[in-house]
Amino acid sequence: MGKVYYVNGNILIRTRDFKYHVEDGCLYQNPDNANVLEPNEIVDGVPCFVIDENNSISIFDTFKASGGYTSLCSGSYYFNSSNQEVYENYLSQRNELVSFINSISDDSKDNKPFAYKLIFMNIMTLLDSFVCELYISSITSDEDMFRKEISSFKTNKLKYKEFMEKYGPNEERAFVYYKREHSYINDKKINKVIKKISCCPEDLISKDSAINSWIKLRHDVAHNNAREEDGEFHCFTKEEILNALDGVDSLIGAIMDIVKADDGK
Repeated sequence: MGKVYYVNGNILIRTRDFKYHVEDGCLYQNPDNANVLEPNEIVDGVPCFVIDENNSISIFDTFKASGGYTSLCSGSYYFNSSNQEVYENYLSQRNELVSFINSISDDSKDNKPFAYKLIFMNIMTLLDSFVCELYISSITSDEDMFRKEISSFKTNKLKYKEFMEKYGPNEERAFVYYKREHSYINDKKINKVIKKISCCPEDLISKDSAINSWIKLRHDVAHNNAREEDGEFHCFTKEEILNALDGVDSLIGAIMDIVKADDGK
């Protein structure tokens, strides 16, 4: 479980990869027999305990101090965003995309199919990034869930060593940077993520669902430049991309309903 540390001095944060379980300073006595840390650096003549990328500080640890604390970096989005904030970020980017779609004149004929193809890929990227960010947010907000997830990396000692050397110095940072390099635009991966972060036992996306057809089309665009099995290129329309966006909206809305229901338990 996360530990409580009491710094006998000031705290200076020099990394974005830190979750802000830092309480106000001016606690002149160790309030609850926490683990005591002495300053590890003198900054402008002031003794400080510096937290940077060289520390293997857990995001589940809480810090208290006799002095104050200063952060030279804003907290990492991946460590400090709630599930609701992830959803609101999706809505913000989604609304920007809708505004762009609406700016394309219906009277214009030049390059519209090409523009719609790019928009379609952006729609699917919104789904991909939402699932990734929700996954990371959920796992790093629950220490028990995180420990269970990270244990899968420890079954192979060599792979775990490589994993930590590339993404460390701590397991939380390694997990986030490893997971954000992966794509989640796949029905099996999305279903797996939802089951991991919720109590939902059923697959949310079925093989014959509309959203799965959009996922498959996205694969054809990404890997075959939208060339279909008959050799012809898929020609995107405004109606088609709006239907795809509606499908993504419905899926993400369903995911959030499941997540909120679990939060309320």
